[in-house]
Amino acid sequence: MLRRSVSRFGSLLGTSDVEVIRDQQETVKKLGSKLNEKLMKGGSYVTLPRGVDIETTDRELKILRLDNPAQKALIDVLTVQADVSRDIHLLEENYQWAKSTLGINDSFQGKSDSTAVSGTAKQFAAAQASGRLESKRRMKNAAYRALFERMFQWMLAYADEPFEVPSVDDKGVLTYKTFNRWDFLKRMRQVNGTGMMPFCLT
Repeated sequence: MLRRSVSRFGSLLGTSDVEVIRDQQETVKKLGSKLNEKLMKGGSYVTLPRGVDIETTDRELKILRLDNPAQKALIDVLTVQADVSRDIHLLEENYQWAKSTLGINDSFQGKSDSTAVSGTAKQFAAAQASGRLESKRRMKNAAYRALFERMFQWMLAYADEPFEVPSVDDKGVLTYKTFNRWDFLKRMRQVNGTGMMPFCLT
């Protein structure tokens, strides 16, 4: 399930960091599969003169029978491995782009950060990334707070009769409580002595 933490115009719940870096994620996945395929298909090959066989058992010491010393010079091992340096470079670039988009740096992750040369600089970089992520949490909490407040206002305005509301306590037990808007008005009368609501529907 996506955790929506970024506001977007015209969307009630907003969007998520996953959707923001979707292109980089897909590229990293494709490059990872390509790297695995290149590395797995590479290997070592043995060149032997014609007519000479080599044991394929799992014994540590294998016997190779030759007819003459000239055949020994024809035995060689060729290691064939594709060049994956460009793929690794592109994968790392996409990873860094995704981190930059989300505002995450190496100091925030506890990694070695070459851009921060002092302890104060590392602390500032980590605090900056943490503050950017904290703003998303505050935006999300503010949005849900406004939504629940509006829901409560409509319940106070139109819930004429008391009704049962299911809820789950800290121990996971399902309980039922009665919602009655008159209880809220009584509570407000006790608090401010008037019974007037501190907010109104708009």
